Amino acid sequence: MLLLTTVSSLVLALASQQSLQGQLPKDDLGVTQFLLEHPEYNGKGIRVAVLDTGIDPGHPFLQTTPDGRRKIVDWYDATTDALLPTDYVATQRGGHLTGLSGRDLDLGKYAKYQEFHLGRMGAEFFPSSLSGRITGDRNADFEEAQVRYNEAQVGAEESDTTLESVIAARNANALMADGPVYDVIVYSTSAGWRVVIDSDEDGDLGEEQALAPFKESGDWATLGDESNMNYAVNVSDDGNMTSIYFDAHGHGTHVAGIIGSYEGEGARLNGIAPGVEFVAIKIGDSKVGGSTSGFAVSKALDYAVEAGCQIANMSFGGPSFYADGREPDDWVVEEAAKRGLLLVTSAGNEGPTLSTVGSPGTSEAAWSIAAAIWPDTQKVSYSSLNPAEPLLFDFSSRGPLPTGDLGIDFAAPGAALSALPSWTLAKGESWNGTSMAAPQMAGCVALLESAAMGEGLPTDHETLHRAFRLSATRFAQHDWVEVGHGFIDMLPALSHLRMLASERPAQTLYDIQIANQFGVGEGIYVRGLKNKNIFTRLVAIAPHFDDDSTNAAKADFLRTFSIVSEADWVVVPEGMYSSAQGNSISLSINPENLEPGLHSTRVLMFDADKPRSIGAEIIIPVTIAVQLDSDSEHKSVDRATLKQGDLHRSFLQVPHGANYVDIKVTQNGGGRNEYRPGAGSVSALRFYEDRQQRGRFFLEDGDVYTTRVKVEEGTLFEYCMSARWTTNTVAHLDLDFSFVGLHSAQSTFEVPVGQNTAYFAFTSPLHDVSRLRASASVDGIAKSIDAEMNIIVDPIRSHVMEDHGMFQGVIEFDETIPEGVSSVSLFTPNSIQTTEWREDLMLEIFDSNGAVVVRQIMYEVETEIGALDAGDYHFKVSFPSLGKASLEARFAGLELYLYQSQGNFTLYPSLQTVFDQSHSSSSLSIPAGGGRTLFASLPALDDLPAGCWYFGEVSVSDADGTVASNPIKVYRGVAADEVVEDDAAEPEVMLSGMPPAEDMDAEKEVLSDLEQAWVDVQADEEATDADKLIALLEWADSEVSSADVQFAKFEFLNAHGLHAQLHLESASFLKSFPSQREAFMAAAKTWK
Repeated sequence: MLLLTTVSSLVLALASQQSLQGQLPKDDLGVTQFLLEHPEYNGKGIRVAVLDTGIDPGHPFLQTTPDGRRKIVDWYDATTDALLPTDYVATQRGGHLTGLSGRDLDLGKYAKYQEFHLGRMGAEFFPSSLSGRITGDRNADFEEAQVRYNEAQVGAEESDTTLESVIAARNANALMADGPVYDVIVYSTSAGWRVVIDSDEDGDLGEEQALAPFKESGDWATLGDESNMNYAVNVSDDGNMTSIYFDAHGHGTHVAGIIGSYEGEGARLNGIAPGVEFVAIKIGDSKVGGSTSGFAVSKALDYAVEAGCQIANMSFGGPSFYADGREPDDWVVEEAAKRGLLLVTSAGNEGPTLSTVGSPGTSEAAWSIAAAIWPDTQKVSYSSLNPAEPLLFDFSSRGPLPTGDLGIDFAAPGAALSALPSWTLAKGESWNGTSMAAPQMAGCVALLESAAMGEGLPTDHETLHRAFRLSATRFAQHDWVEVGHGFIDMLPALSHLRMLASERPAQTLYDIQIANQFGVGEGIYVRGLKNKNIFTRLVAIAPHFDDDSTNAAKADFLRTFSIVSEADWVVVPEGMYSSAQGNSISLSINPENLEPGLHSTRVLMFDADKPRSIGAEIIIPVTIAVQLDSDSEHKSVDRATLKQGDLHRSFLQVPHGANYVDIKVTQNGGGRNEYRPGAGSVSALRFYEDRQQRGRFFLEDGDVYTTRVKVEEGTLFEYCMSARWTTNTVAHLDLDFSFVGLHSAQSTFEVPVGQNTAYFAFTSPLHDVSRLRASASVDGIAKSIDAEMNIIVDPIRSHVMEDHGMFQGVIEFDETIPEGVSSVSLFTPNSIQTTEWREDLMLEIFDSNGAVVVRQIMYEVETEIGALDAGDYHFKVSFPSLGKASLEARFAGLELYLYQSQGNFTLYPSLQTVFDQSHSSSSLSIPAGGGRTLFASLPALDDLPAGCWYFGEVSVSDADGTVASNPIKVYRGVAADEVVEDDAAEPEVMLSGMPPAEDMDAEKEVLSDLEQAWVDVQADEEATDADKLIALLEWADSEVSSADVQFAKFEFLNAHGLHAQLHLESASFLKSFPSQREAFMAAAKTWK
């Protein structure tokens, strides 16, 4: 019995250890066995660019390769995130400098150098998560100190107020420094530039490490224990600009760890290809929430080529407006591929609905990777006791592209325990997403390419892709358009690569054109069937020749294909030939027996003169989405039985007049189950947020879930139910769909100048509707921005791919935000975007002192800035562009929206009641096919300057929510006293509710009283220094936006020997008053 227990324990322990490999999966794609048989093909000789948020230069798993080479060989920031101005030049005096923090800096061992460039790095330079942690820690320490101070005052004898007691009370009642401020010095040596940072804020630079530029040295350091942030540096512009390299989020370090971390021989958290070298390229700007900006991706790909990388991993992306793989800057991906760089990218996390692949995964030259999970990872990372078979994560984006292209290339493990940067205070964590799947595949590409280099096999992208494709297996429960070619297996992939090297298939790419509902693509995609009749699709196929191809090569081209359909409902011709001019075939599709739901298959075209073992030359995906039937009330019913990990797709044709669909899900049988549905459509009109939606809910036997989802009339709507794979039991689901909505007479209701009565007309094409309630409001004032665009050369990278210029169009304007504005937004209405990677336009807002108060990405739709204090601001919007043409064409305009409620419309049922101002009513009833009009009187509104209007919204709701909503624009005339000459200044927009002038004067008098109190106490011979300090601090705290007042405070603190408090309060001065640098430094040099 004891022996049996011991053996059983041993077996369980071995099984547990094997399952633990699922933390950073390497068995799922056959990597473990591949490296056991071919340890020399561990990625050595392969350089991978990680286009992400940066890589922690000091992480212990990312220091060396197995053979001792440096792992991170280069760093480049394609954003403005790393840039720290060091253009203030100072000469040391007696081994000391005054830093931009105001501290006296003791140069120590660096005193042998004379001239230094100075910089200042505050907490605002950090990633928001890091600065938030530091602020939280400092607040916690402050609260503890405050408690101790208050306890010490209990029972203490009263004594005279002193300077020291005033300072002690001040520091006990307010946190003077919620984040660190580091002094940076840069100096030149015979060996190049060096950078020193005062990492402990004590002014003693002699104890700090001097760093050389990272590319040449590999130097890195840690920025003190408080931040614990590892960083590296570079110096440019003759010392006037310093780049501080760090991971802005943790995402980039995590991704790099999956690709190629090296913990030690045989370690569980070694990456897929531990022998690779990395080039860290930051495209995620921490100062805009980790988003890309300013065509960072184009710059990054260009640098990756320049740095000699063979592979680039980009676990970044975003919704694409057209998602057709032909975005205007898709050529950058293609140009990089021509230069030998293979881009592996995440498909996106917007599943489970179809056609949700994001850019740049839509590019044909990029490999787009879906995220899956295997049993071992389910057990060790999600504590699953009953793991499902390998399957896609519900969030993983799906193909096909709207134009019919497959959209997904392969699927890979989408969860891993991997490295994180030191500032997160975690050596590693388990994260999931297609962001984790892409580096799995990038690592596998590195392994196969390393093997190819070792054995003299082909390394071109098409042959590598074919080798992986031949090794891949499709998940049984998923269609081709969900998983691409499936999940690969490394050893068979190498075997296939060897076979392809001997068979030498023709390296020909083909241009395939098939007309679909949403454009021309390389597959057939039908969303919704008008009937079940047989139909055909013409497929035009032509070989692709590069620009430098010779006429002789074209004349020599001739191929014959044998054609196979993998489904009996797609009928194909047996063969086709193609010359250099190409050819075409017709495919016949018989949907007669296709039930409602998704139907996906492939048409394979083989080179008739080569063995089929080398795989198809051309693969044409065919995707048919068949809709449910609906009744005369525009209602549909569906049924599904789902076990853990199952999907069920319901498709519905959205009728004319529908704005929303009501969905009811009823569970019959089963236990407590989790569902993660997706809802959406393919649209040629709407942005992603208006056409896709995801959710999460739980049901038990008999439970009902209801929701209302926005739809677009005329499109095919999809609702995909995804049963969670962790714990779900088998259950039967009833799905009921009912479309609702009104059709408005105008997309935007407008009230012209001089009109104080409005009307809102609606029709109800779908149903009889009653007991509807309408409301209409005026929410604020909008203003068109008419400012010149200044076109400049891009400050980060002037050219990409040798000769393509990069520019920015900069629009700057000043604006006064009045009192009472609750929120501010900017719009680029109806703009023609130059890129499909949408995180692109940069917005910066500066206050009257030149301090940055807002720095964020702008979008094609509303960009919410949020609340701004009343005052004067300078707005700067940067429009990046490849080439000048789009900027010169002014592809986007700007509108500023100031939110402040101006009142509500009063609604009336008839024209006479609105004239009589009687019997107001917001109720609305409309028979099916009929229409009704509500009339309205406007709230009292002031006249506005030209170019301004009031904005608002009219909304109609039933008991379950909104059924229609439309924007309102109200135009008012220009008041006589606001009419100005053409060359006069534009009148300020004055919102209703702004305090009267006398109230503003009263506020100024309060401030003047505090200043007068300071003047009076200085003249009072009986006043103590403590009295003077109290008056000064009260005045200074009321005038935080006045540099002069702050200087007065600093002068007093210095004169009275309160140096510690002086440095505490002055360290952050240049953050608030950047334009006062010269004055601040002049004053700081006089401080003791």
